[in-house]
Amino acid sequence: MITSGIKVIEEGSSIDIEGLIFLSNGVELIVNESPRSEDFEYLTSFFKPRKPWRGPSSEELDILFDAPMQFDGNSSVYICRLPEALIDELSIMGIGDLANLQSLTTLISQRSEEFSKISAYIRNVVNFFLKDNGAFKYRGIYFSPPNLETTAYDNNKKLLGLHVDSAYTEGIPDNKPDIMRLCINLGKETRYILFINKSIQHIREMIAEYEMVKELRYSVDDLVAKFFQYYPDYPVVKLRQRPFDFYLMPADNIIHDGSTEGTHHCDITMVFQGHMNDLIP
Repeated sequence: MITSGIKVIEEGSSIDIEGLIFLSNGVELIVNESPRSEDFEYLTSFFKPRKPWRGPSSEELDILFDAPMQFDGNSSVYICRLPEALIDELSIMGIGDLANLQSLTTLISQRSEEFSKISAYIRNVVNFFLKDNGAFKYRGIYFSPPNLETTAYDNNKKLLGLHVDSAYTEGIPDNKPDIMRLCINLGKETRYILFINKSIQHIREMIAEYEMVKELRYSVDDLVAKFFQYYPDYPVVKLRQRPFDFYLMPADNIIHDGSTEGTHHCDITMVFQGHMNDLIP
């Protein structure tokens, strides 16, 4: 059973609730597993959601969805859809049909004026959510193979499994991180966001029910392992991200990953990072 924590905010006028949320049967520790792609390897050991997936109960939906709809960057995952005019421009551009970064570079060189127009439109959307004051960063467009249970990988193309993005090499500060990730699905197929609906601070408090943690300075990897050691049956949330949907979440403050399981086409995402805009309602 899922309990109260990080909330899901959906932009109700454009997001179809049917099939939006699934919950796992807890997590499992996997050792020496090969992924479904020759381009990647998994870490020697990692965590992934334990199947089967199920739909949430009405009580769990009430716990997961915020009411009233008040977005808090450190305790919310926001899912929204790009404006229809921008979706039309992206569809005409055909980025979702590409297979790799090289083909994108070729397309941009051939249709630079169209791409500049689309980039400016996307930046306007992003600037509504993230401050454009020097902390704002465009991370890039990423291409990954289809049909991966988890999608995040390091510089050595090692798939990470469920993890927390680490802005800290040692220990975890008491104050909550406020760096947000905004990720747009530019691919042809639906992908999913996987996450535990607990902040770093909440996870530390849950671990403290079993052992003393206030005096210890866990790394984020230690924190993830400890949480799943004590709470192996806690459900992972699987949140749908259709083509041209985007999400906004505190990737340094939440256990998460992506998933493209069951897809057949290249996974293409555009990623931004920055601090929350104070104007978010």
